[in-house]
Amino acid sequence: MRNIPFFTTENGVATLVLKEIPYKGEGYILVHGANKMEALLAECAELLRACGANRIFARGEGLSENLPVHAAVWKMTAEKALLPQTKAVLVPLTRETGARYRQLMNQKMRGVPCASTMEQRDLDALLQRGGGYFVREGDKTIGAGQVAGNEISLLASTAIGKGAAVVCALASGIAAPEIKVCVALENEKALALYKRLGFQMEELVEIWHALR
Repeated sequence: MRNIPFFTTENGVATLVLKEIPYKGEGYILVHGANKMEALLAECAELLRACGANRIFARGEGLSENLPVHAAVWKMTAEKALLPQTKAVLVPLTRETGARYRQLMNQKMRGVPCASTMEQRDLDALLQRGGGYFVREGDKTIGAGQVAGNEISLLASTAIGKGAAVVCALASGIAAPEIKVCVALENEKALALYKRLGFQMEELVEIWHALR
């Protein structure tokens, strides 16, 4: 299911994200500009519901503050040198392990607020640019993730109590002295883990509101 980069009406312009509908039943509206916000949101929501969305979220300037917040996403940073050492190691993603990686990520991201699931084209792009890893400790896979630049852009722990090891292993694959992650306040377990590791909240990067 393809996204609609520019959904244009007399009431405004928005991007409609449809790709999460098959996986999570969720549709997303990114408002670029609106003459009549309420009317634009109604038009966007109608199309998303017609495509099968059960839950709809929106962000952009001009949204009513009365709309309930679904996810407030913050950028957090930590000094790499201050992160704990770990025995966990990174195993680069390959074409042969791609299906397993995609299945794991989609399973883990299903319950994370505003997290993106992975289509085959997303996996193909990741394989081309690199930065995708499984995380192993001894002979056991304890997680997986992605890094890009100085950011851990995606992370999933698959073993109880191993979240910190997964974070630190992925950080070891970043050359920069400062590590960046983005996390929703509503993802309480992940937020607590990052704070425990010394990550500091630096900047609110986006707020997603739930449409009634």
